[in-house]
Amino acid sequence: MNGAIILVAAAGVGLAAGGGVVAWERRHAPVAVEAGPNPIKRGLAGELECTMPDRKRKLCRGMAEYAGSAELGYVSKDSIYLGRSPDGDVTLKLTTPVHVKDGQLCGTLTRDIVMRGQVFVGARALPPEIAAEGLNHMTAKMTPILNKEHCGRFVEGPDGIIKVSNELAGGSGEVPMIWVRADEGYSVGM
Repeated sequence: MNGAIILVAAAGVGLAAGGGVVAWERRHAPVAVEAGPNPIKRGLAGELECTMPDRKRKLCRGMAEYAGSAELGYVSKDSIYLGRSPDGDVTLKLTTPVHVKDGQLCGTLTRDIVMRGQVFVGARALPPEIAAEGLNHMTAKMTPILNKEHCGRFVEGPDGIIKVSNELAGGSGEVPMIWVRADEGYSVGM
């Protein structure tokens, strides 16, 4: 979920990701809690969630792509900006199971999900043995928020910016996001 982006940002660390969706779908029963509007309806129709957008530069602090169904469960494929290195932007790609409950997007970020994430420097994926040290450090900082369900409510403002409320989002408790099409040229960065 791009809740993963909110969770990672709230922990004060940066990353981007990809992961084992099929294995997760085989191990988990569907979560039949979908009541109210589906906040990721546009994502399921092919749009990408762009968190903390910079519309002028077409950059997102994080991006999420959604797949699945209410019956089988959803997954969020998140790319999260972590920072810069001399060799390029550092991003983390994660695949996170999510569900809709009472009109909110919910998910539980675990150490295992983070450790399966892929760290990229520029377009190059770091070998897992090299990425593991940074991911271990990150999960240590995230311990207070791991293994707990976190939910975010999407509220669209008149300017088209959606505020995602989440108790981990920091001071205001809201993180701005927009929906973008893949052909609009947005990417993860800062």
